[in-house]
Amino acid sequence: MNNLKNNVIFTVFIFLFATSITTAISFYLFGRENQKSDVIKIAVIDAEKLKNNARCFRAHEKIAKMLSEVIARMKISEDEIKSEYEALKDNEKLNDNQKRQQVSQIENKWTEISNKYNIEIQNIKNMDLKLSEYLENKLNNIVSRVSRVWKISVVLNKETKDSIIVFYNSKNIDITNLVVRELNKQIPIVNFKKVLND
Repeated sequence: MNNLKNNVIFTVFIFLFATSITTAISFYLFGRENQKSDVIKIAVIDAEKLKNNARCFRAHEKIAKMLSEVIARMKISEDEIKSEYEALKDNEKLNDNQKRQQVSQIENKWTEISNKYNIEIQNIKNMDLKLSEYLENKLNNIVSRVSRVWKISVVLNKETKDSIIVFYNSKNIDITNLVVRELNKQIPIVNFKKVLND
């Protein structure tokens, strides 16, 4: 009889214990489902893909082309000045005083030309800097908006070369295509006048 009583108590204990565990697990799972704000979503952006696919970044290529054209024109002017100088050195009809005067004129001409080109180069570099600031601001706004809409907590560079390391990345959300689409929609063509005036 004592064994039967012990078996009943043990069975009731097991039943209550199992019920308690089941209830605890149910409350835990129910609580986890209703704590969506505690879920941290990590997304990545492939910066290289972004740079290659978002049309607005091609504006930097136009600026680079403008810069190389100015440098090419400057090189042509420099070669012309050097030719004038070499011709002057070889000119035996001029005396030393006349040569010094013409050398001075050539040097003044080169100073004026190089100053003009240096100002043009600096203006192009300033345009590139303003463009970078403009695109960075737009990109940050778009990433922030996409992140809010998708309830993303953190966005990382997919191929970072910095010291940031992601140890667990199995459920990441790559939002690069969304950001490229938004950039292409918002900035299909870069208006340099608008960029420079902003």
